[in-house]
Amino acid sequence: MSEKRTVPKLRFPEFDEEWSSSLLGDLVNVTSTSRVHKDEWTEHGILISSSSDVVAAFNSTTNTIAYISLDLYKSLVNKTGYVKKTTF
Repeated sequence: MSEKRTVPKLRFPEFDEEWSSSLLGDLVNVTSTSRVHKDEWTEHGILISSSSDVVAAFNSTTNTIAYISLDLYKSLVNKTGYVKKTTF
């Protein structure tokens, strides 16, 4: 069997090292999340993102833009906290 390639066929010239594999939990600290149901969406307010937004971006498709009310946002923050910036 041949060795698995860890170098892409197409790449930017300034990147010349092999790829490495990491688990998401090794790169970021995922602690908690709040589920927002579609019937809680509003037309304006606090912009939210979801896993379907990540999938849509990966597939170069569009996804419905979703918002929630400020009251719901505050309620969710009280349960799970704010998103926090971390450094590595």
